[in-house]
Amino acid sequence: MKTSIQNLKTYLMMLALVMCGYTIVAQSMLKDVPHEEEPPLAVEKIDTNFDELKIFAVSGELNVSYEYPEMGIVKVQLFDIAGREILNESSEKSSTKFEFKHDVKSLPASIYVVRIYQDKKMVTRKLYI
Repeated sequence: MKTSIQNLKTYLMMLALVMCGYTIVAQSMLKDVPHEEEPPLAVEKIDTNFDELKIFAVSGELNVSYEYPEMGIVKVQLFDIAGREILNESSEKSSTKFEFKHDVKSLPASIYVVRIYQDKKMVTRKLYI
């Protein structure tokens, strides 16, 4: 029983690392964990050229802003530490600067993961609320 709890803790830590883009660290953690099944697929982090990326929560409001020369659809996702999707919204970006705000007053204080997609590029950051 103790081994399965340790394995669960290791997998949860690995999931958090993968969601934040640290695939190599998560894969090295798998070497130490005995498992019968195949390990979860790792997500590759795609480097972006988002200039001055700012993600923060102030007064119960999630704020995301950055500059990127391409226009198009921007998808913003918010996950809790267990990997459950809390927010999934898309917005049209019609200028080089993108700004997004969302009310997060109802969320408990915790660590969250924010993921932003645009033009086949992705960036993932941790957020403390």
